[in-house]
Amino acid sequence: MKRKETYLSRDFRETAAQRFPARAKELNTAFDMSLLRHLHRIWLPGAVPLLLRQ
Repeated sequence: MKRKETYLSRDFRETAAQRFPARAKELNTAFDMSLLRHLHRIWLPGAVPLLLRQ
């Protein structure tokens, strides 16, 4: 399932493509990984109690 792109990720991708065209793909991948780590830190602690209740 693909996440809906936010204005932050859209702007990051545009800036990376404009300022660093040769490294845009690498920078986008690093941005995505960083965002995933951040989201997991937010979601997982709240999900653990729900998983334990099942």
